Amino acid sequence: MKRFVVFLFVFAFTFNAVADEPAETINTQRHPHLSEAQHHIVLAYKKLKDAERTNRYGVGENMHKAAELLEQANDEIRAAAERVNERKKH
Repeated sequence: MKRFVVFLFVFAFTFNAVADEPAETINTQRHPHLSEAQHHIVLAYKKLKDAERTNRYGVGENMHKAAELLEQANDEIRAAAERVNERKKH
């Protein structure tokens, strides 16, 4: 039973990490500035994950927190673009 619980924990953590990874989803033509900001977040996230994999800096907790903040920033930028799209519909 313990193995199953550990497996579920690892699976849930891994799925969550993959599900939240920033991606470029904003239309460049409609929102050039938001799209560019999102692009830089995606690049920063990738560089951070590369550094985290090598872990030669020894600051795993800080890198994990930075990754979470980049994910949150990406979500907020996406939400801002969606709000603008909704306003333009009305």
